[in-house]
Amino acid sequence: MSSATHPPAVSPRVGALCALAAMLSIAAGIAVSWPGYPGYAPWLNYISELARPLNPSAWAFQAGLAAAGVLFVPFGVALGHLLPGRDGRTASRLVTFAGPMLSLTGLFSLARPVPHFACAAVMFASAIFAELYVARAIGRMQGNGLLSFARRWALGMFWFHTTAAIGGFVYSGIATRHMQVSSASQMLLDAPPYQQLTLGAGGPTINPVAIMEWVFLLTALILPLGASVRMMGWSHEHEHEP
Repeated sequence: MSSATHPPAVSPRVGALCALAAMLSIAAGIAVSWPGYPGYAPWLNYISELARPLNPSAWAFQAGLAAAGVLFVPFGVALGHLLPGRDGRTASRLVTFAGPMLSLTGLFSLARPVPHFACAAVMFASAIFAELYVARAIGRMQGNGLLSFARRWALGMFWFHTTAAIGGFVYSGIATRHMQVSSASQMLLDAPPYQQLTLGAGGPTINPVAIMEWVFLLTALILPLGASVRMMGWSHEHEHEP
């Protein structure tokens, strides 16, 4: 826990509730927009493809991301009160910065793929490095084996997400090397079919990059979920302190 004596700009309880609301907002946006996209499959399509203009429910996905980004800002601020030292402050700033990037990712539909994917890339990079600094900050805290597990988890997620992101870019570069495109926008929109591969003769067709993106999202949300639970517990422990 941070040793700062001044009251936090955002209380841990409020930060935790905002993070939980952000995750619900993302889930609701996906749940509402998915049925409106005929033939959408997470093993073939990016998450971002839910924002394609051809999807009449794209607004729900975009609104869910935009709202979640706003809600992650107070969570990021509160995180700085939970984690100690310079590493804790850096993690807080990275999460706080990732919030607006997530909102911008939602506001730019795939009618404008370049700014959409650019904001998403910055958001993912911020989230990845936040995991590293969370792990470093937890390493400076005194506590039980649960803290040790949290540090190893955060560090493991940093390396997993870094490796997955690099692997995704390398695979995409190889898979799309023969594409004939006239613009970056066209390349981003037309890339998914080139990234697909079939597993064996007559086997299922998958898009490894799309699967990686879904796994990335689901595993990246585990850390704010755990931090939210810890924030709520800390608030309960200290709610009667003067």
